[in-house]
Amino acid sequence: MADNVILNIYDLVPDQQDAPQQQRSGFSRMFAGLLEPLGFGMYHTSVDVGGFRYQFGATLGISRTSSPIGGGDSAESRRYVPGNGHYRESIILGQTFFNQK
Repeated sequence: MADNVILNIYDLVPDQQDAPQQQRSGFSRMFAGLLEPLGFGMYHTSVDVGGFRYQFGATLGISRTSSPIGGGDSAESRRYVPGNGHYRESIILGQTFFNQK
């Protein structure tokens, strides 16, 4: 049976309406000022496959948690998302027929 491979995307620089300029950190303000006018941003990603979510963090390295059914966002899966990360969307990348044996 095939498992979907799902990419989850989190914004690290919130939208203007979500966090006014004065509420952003200095780092976020600097990058938002440079990236937003060009249509770019800063993101954190994770991958759901085979019932697990895999993500990379600077302090913990690669981590694995249980993934919510169908991808998306959950309290358990957000443990390793940076505090300023806001769930944006999930994209199905394809399917895999490999199992974890």
